[in-house]
Amino acid sequence: MEQKKSAYTVQHSMIAKGIFIIMLLMHHVFYGSAIGDFGVETVLKPETLWMLSTYGKICVGGFAFISAYGMALQLRKSEKPDAVLVKTIWRRRLVKLESACLFIYPIAVLYKRLVVGQEVKEVFSDGTAFQPVYMILDAVGLADFLRTPRLNVTWWYLSFAICLILAVPALYYLYRRVGISLFFLALFVFSDKKIAIIILGIAFACEDWFDRIAAYIEQGLIRKIGLFLVCLIGIYTTYTVTVYTQSVESIEWVAGVFVILLVTFYLSKTILLSRILAFLGKHSANIFLIHTFIYLYFYEEFIYSFKRAGMILLVLLGLSLAVSVVLELVKKGIRYDRLVQRLAGQNFS
Repeated sequence: MEQKKSAYTVQHSMIAKGIFIIMLLMHHVFYGSAIGDFGVETVLKPETLWMLSTYGKICVGGFAFISAYGMALQLRKSEKPDAVLVKTIWRRRLVKLESACLFIYPIAVLYKRLVVGQEVKEVFSDGTAFQPVYMILDAVGLADFLRTPRLNVTWWYLSFAICLILAVPALYYLYRRVGISLFFLALFVFSDKKIAIIILGIAFACEDWFDRIAAYIEQGLIRKIGLFLVCLIGIYTTYTVTVYTQSVESIEWVAGVFVILLVTFYLSKTILLSRILAFLGKHSANIFLIHTFIYLYFYEEFIYSFKRAGMILLVLLGLSLAVSVVLELVKKGIRYDRLVQRLAGQNFS
């Protein structure tokens, strides 16, 4: 008997990642002072552009949800979710993350020193001398966790991603014991709402909520329209809260889920747009690792020289994507991708 295809697939996650990486770039490039300092032109009011960029930070929760959901689904689908499986998942996820960082990091360091002419030693000095250990910790993504110097300010997410990968199996087994109450406990006890959205991703995997929602809306057009309106209202409400509070901390546990639901049940039906977004999603990790070097450290004046907000975002996205494509071709050319596959295990994908 053929197994029914899940309502939420890897393709959906790639499309969602494509949206979230655009939101990430917008969040970074249109930070408050940049709009005025560089004279960014926009058809919107400057404060509206800034609030949209602030709202873009929900991408962090969105990426966390996708990662947690994927790991939890692997654990749930296994006939024997034991310590060996957990170690396998850790291995594959960490190798995938670290291999991307360790490939780009030395290139960025050499480019910074040899092409742009910026000193690197000063970044990793303890005040008196260069400390190579700081650079090593930074390269493997532990700098933010250990509070040591970073070459790239936005790479703080790597420490968070490593902690997420290590924590999800424990949260998964805890969720299986106590259920959805774990989500509400995290929501009300912890000030950092990213913990709650990680648990929400686990809940979606454990409870088959994507499939349940799909079965629900298949029963009639009214239900399809209703879910669509719920998603739009959810996005509008969370954006309004962002405007009111001037931050996303209070809504990051849920805002990204509305985007993912829109992608899964509506946006994925638009063939051309979904293919473009999925392509961006495929390169989202590289774009994240690369883009700050371009717009902040190496070519800040060039990026902002385009003045118009739309062009600034498009040029940054285009350059980051182009560099990512080249890097992936180089990886294949030198068989770096095969090395990663062997380190991660035979079933690495």
